[in-house]
Amino acid sequence: MTEIEKVDFRWSENHVAHGIKIDRLGTSAIRTDFFQVGSVRTAQPIPPDGMYYFEMTVKRPGKHVGSMMGGFYWLGICTDEVDNWDGVWWKDYRKEFCWAMRSESDSGSSRGDTQGRAELLSPHKKQADVWVSGSAVGSGSVVGFCVDSSKGKLWFYRDQELVDERPAFRELPRDVDLFAFVTLYHPGSSAQISARHVPSSRPDDDHDVAGFDGFYTCWSREFVGPGLKLSSNLLRAAFENKVSQGKSMSVRSEAEIPLDIGEHFFELSISIPGQHKGACLQGGFTSEFAARVLIAGKERGSGM
Repeated sequence: MTEIEKVDFRWSENHVAHGIKIDRLGTSAIRTDFFQVGSVRTAQPIPPDGMYYFEMTVKRPGKHVGSMMGGFYWLGICTDEVDNWDGVWWKDYRKEFCWAMRSESDSGSSRGDTQGRAELLSPHKKQADVWVSGSAVGSGSVVGFCVDSSKGKLWFYRDQELVDERPAFRELPRDVDLFAFVTLYHPGSSAQISARHVPSSRPDDDHDVAGFDGFYTCWSREFVGPGLKLSSNLLRAAFENKVSQGKSMSVRSEAEIPLDIGEHFFELSISIPGQHKGACLQGGFTSEFAARVLIAGKERGSGM
């Protein structure tokens, strides 16, 4: 079993947005301007071989520990191809060199970090995917990075607890230098980087879900039948009233299933009020039956 080593990073004075100031120790960065979002990366790259652990703590002024920060706070990994740290990198060419987690999804819950979902964005994605339930990061939450440089995998922790046993990313390049970075959205927001002790719950570096990629999304506000009502976190769709019942209504996912390459796995759960679990429904499913769907993509330009 590969030993996880902690690494001690400092923010880089040469790779930082104009409106972000770094303290004299190099471990704390704060956004001081009111004009645009900004980012900062570490001065040192992540070592190229082995498994390594470090942590970031992002805070927004006026928010208590664990509360959602709003806006676009990103924590992730980038290559040295990123040469500009001002503005919204996730909407331009810089996205092609970043693997990052957004602290919360626009479609997630705002009731606290135990309910909301973070988002994941990587170079081959057109848009960020909504991540697993409870993955959102609140102000003052400690986010741990566990990077397997040898296998190109990255797991996230929150407050020393593994968010998901599956890697958030499993395609990090292994032939270039990789750096940790953070994006600060609101004026006065700050990011601390540190090297605390390695958590007791470690990821299984051989763990995979039968080789499939998990597909995380929510229901779409735009593409939903008029008789269906979506929950506040957009993860549940139900008939709005009895008048709508008995009619066929549909809703589609917010995110597009990536069909370009790879195999993707997700689940649907169907239930009817008054029907116990396992009761037969019209169409052959059973109440609260998890309908498992495997989507197998292909490489662009390849035949079936």
